[in-house]
Amino acid sequence: MKVHHVTISAFSSVEEADALKGVISGMLPEGVEVEDRRIEPEEEGGVFNHELVELKAVVKKQKRIREFVSKVLGSLDDYDARKLREGPDDFIDDRCNLYMRLSKTEAEDGNFVFESGDCIHVRLKLAAYPAKKEKALPIARELIEDALR
Repeated sequence: MKVHHVTISAFSSVEEADALKGVISGMLPEGVEVEDRRIEPEEEGGVFNHELVELKAVVKKQKRIREFVSKVLGSLDDYDARKLREGPDDFIDDRCNLYMRLSKTEAEDGNFVFESGDCIHVRLKLAAYPAKKEKALPIARELIEDALR
């Protein structure tokens, strides 16, 4: 698989962090841990006026990357699968990262649905050389097709 690594991250209130950590852990292959980091509130005038928790996991081994990609992409609903298939260039940046934002509430039930608000961020670092979007697109298409079969 032509993916260097996968990074999964999300932000949560302190009260909801354990539940979200469980949701993210359920998405991950065995042996991949979710780390958490507390973010203190900003001083007056800041955007965040309460403590947040950043949850993050990195999948590095190829076998585990395949498991994760198969699980998540293979579980997308028909609408999101079609959206990903028809326009992978909308999900890839100029640094060969394929981004997906998944609904936290749907993920609680094991459903993976694209979301633009409060979500779980998934970033796949595609192994394209040279590292250009044009080189990453065929890799993304192959990855998507394999996972959605």
